[in-house]
Amino acid sequence: MNDAYTFETFVVAKSSREAFAAAISVAEDPGRVHNPLVLYGRSGCGKSHLLAALEHAIRTRFPAMNILRAPLHAFIAQLWSELRARNMPAFEDAMMGFDAILLDDLQFGSNQVRTEEAVFLILESARAAGAQIVIASQSPCTFASATMVEIGYPDVSARLELARREAAKHGLHLADDALREIAEGIEGSPTRIKSAVARIAATSLAATIPLCGSSSSPRLPLPQSPSS
Repeated sequence: MNDAYTFETFVVAKSSREAFAAAISVAEDPGRVHNPLVLYGRSGCGKSHLLAALEHAIRTRFPAMNILRAPLHAFIAQLWSELRARNMPAFEDAMMGFDAILLDDLQFGSNQVRTEEAVFLILESARAAGAQIVIASQSPCTFASATMVEIGYPDVSARLELARREAAKHGLHLADDALREIAEGIEGSPTRIKSAVARIAATSLAATIPLCGSSSSPRLPLPQSPSS
């Protein structure tokens, strides 16, 4: 688990409020509400963060639960490996052993119809056995009876809060006007806000480190060379 991606660190926007609430509900009672749950939206809108936060919350509340969180390409690679080895019954049995299956980046090409059918068949069998299924996808999928919730890019107020949090994480003290300029000037994925603040932090750090100076100048804490 990554403690950087939790419900507490997720900045909720108007466009992500419903997805956030659905994920919270699942974390509180996995397998009983919104099962399966599909979070869909454009790349970089926070789906992976919510999926990681959901895993973190379930593991914290229900430590005995067996959880699988994986990108779809890894799941498919394992699926085809087991098919080639004629080991599908054992693979299906293993999937039935999970209490929750969280798949990220679900997308199938037009030539992957059989693969899509195989994946959904396994997931539906796991769901019928009581497992919570959550999928992050760039578009709605064909999973029967799924709760589909769209998640969009953050609005300006959410981007402002995100910029403020990122600045604090980097130890930056930015004025409100500077934070607002970032929030209003950078639309789209939250990743762009994070990258902008990280660049400001890097520039600020570089400005405090002299390239040349006297022996009294501040120096980086470099490791000492071993004595000969």
